Amino acid sequence: MAHKYEIYRNDTRTLRFGSYHGCEVLRISPNKLRITKPQRWKNKGAEQVGDPIVIECLQAKKGHLPHAISLKDSKNVTLSSVTLFSSPMFGFIENDCSKTTYLKCRVDRRPLSNDLKKRASARLRSLNADAFHSYNAPIGPRYLQCSAQFQGDDCIAINSEFHLILNHQQNNLRVLARRHMNLQKGDPVMFLDDRGIPHPLTTIKNIQPHHPLTDPEKQWIQTLPLSQKFKSSMRSTFLVTLDAPRPLPKDSLIYATNKMAEGFQIIDGSFAQTRSRGLLIQANNGIIKNNKINACHAESIKVAPEFWWLAAGPVNQLVIANNEISNSAREAIQITSHGAKRTDISPPGTHNAITISNNTILDSPPPHIYATSTAELTLKNNRAKKNGNHIPPVLEIKRCSGVSVDGKPFPPQL
Repeated sequence: MAHKYEIYRNDTRTLRFGSYHGCEVLRISPNKLRITKPQRWKNKGAEQVGDPIVIECLQAKKGHLPHAISLKDSKNVTLSSVTLFSSPMFGFIENDCSKTTYLKCRVDRRPLSNDLKKRASARLRSLNADAFHSYNAPIGPRYLQCSAQFQGDDCIAINSEFHLILNHQQNNLRVLARRHMNLQKGDPVMFLDDRGIPHPLTTIKNIQPHHPLTDPEKQWIQTLPLSQKFKSSMRSTFLVTLDAPRPLPKDSLIYATNKMAEGFQIIDGSFAQTRSRGLLIQANNGIIKNNKINACHAESIKVAPEFWWLAAGPVNQLVIANNEISNSAREAIQITSHGAKRTDISPPGTHNAITISNNTILDSPPPHIYATSTAELTLKNNRAKKNGNHIPPVLEIKRCSGVSVDGKPFPPQL
């Protein structure tokens, strides 16, 4: 019937609370539902009678296309001054593209004055999922002077794909693809095991389709901490031959390091009012600079591989500089990596060479910057304010090495 429930304030038309999902829904009549929140949200939200609610439904009578603008297997494309007011899922999505430029592209709610459909009040949400999303880019996209707000998920997400290792013998791996298989012969690959520990780089010598999933494999997959979406849809298996043996736990992940959006840029943007993250980054050698990020109900900038979504991977060489982050509901900047069950923090060197400098963080909860699992982490000249008053930025650093804070060595947190 429905997937997400977003409740807005009646006075400001901004989100009252991030969103509810996993609810129990009872249809009482054609125009009345009883929605019961999961226990973890019983005392959150503070919704009030009269607050409007937006319900994302998964069915459409005549069907629907999933995304508004989609690019596939393209190079050097430029989209300039494109504005989106709605989409069933993502706004701008690209798969297996290189060096796409998004210049002054915008996702927002359509004003009532020029809406295509006459309605009593203006739309509360722009589109249903991510505003911008890039998958498996060999050379990363450039988001220049772009903006996104009031969509149903992240403002920008950039990632590659993890694939699940079912078993291995010597240098042969039986691998279950996340969606389509993006690994190819000759690709450099790395691994992340179920404890969040990275394993060294190697190269694919050969790859070929393999026999269907067995019943025991299907049962085992259902026990993993993965989105049910993938548990239900992953069916394509492959035999991957490496150039050298790799001793790996059964439920380790494999990903191609040459499809990690090398050199991506997010510059001079404006991102706001989302139930989720502002920027979600799993990409290499990039820069996030001169952006304004406001009122994200999760982390404003999050850098982390995600087992749940099979979103790869750990990050090397990243600069986060000169951004203004305000009213973040969680950490303004989070750099982290965990094992599959989120009980293990990955070791230093999972992420490498990250610089966070000259950022201003306003009216956001501590810790303002939370970092784990990183080797060579530099923090410099970051500032925080609360209610207009300068305060020292609160840092929380775990399992990092080579840390420098304002030019001074920070004790290793191993």
